[in-house]
Amino acid sequence: MWSDNRLLALLALLACLLIAAAVKIVLKIRISPADRERRRRLMLSASGRLHSGVLSDVQDNLIHFNYELHGVSYECSQDISTLRELVPADSSRIAGPVTLKYFVRNPGNSIVISEKWSGLRIRDAAPDIPVSKGQSANEEIA
Repeated sequence: MWSDNRLLALLALLACLLIAAAVKIVLKIRISPADRERRRRLMLSASGRLHSGVLSDVQDNLIHFNYELHGVSYECSQDISTLRELVPADSSRIAGPVTLKYFVRNPGNSIVISEKWSGLRIRDAAPDIPVSKGQSANEEIA
């Protein structure tokens, strides 16, 4: 029948195959950082608690906002590189008050915009006021 050495070799080979299959499965289902961030935004947009805050700055693909909750001040930023088409190019139209969503168990985990929700309060662009020759923009037009 089977000698002890053959049985041990067969068991070792089977163990190696199982380990290789497990590694392949783990590597195949690994979530990329971009997908993990997208899932976080979608989870917060679906089940996050609403709160008000202030959008203080927009730099390239980052928006900076702050809010106070239960006496604790939070200063956060959100990467909007994948959401850029949802944000106006003119940052002055969105600076100021915003609505945000945060995770109740971790209030620092917050968003202002996601694929399915936006807390940005987009204002209309300021109209251009025509200035006649010889008159400054600060003078009243009669």
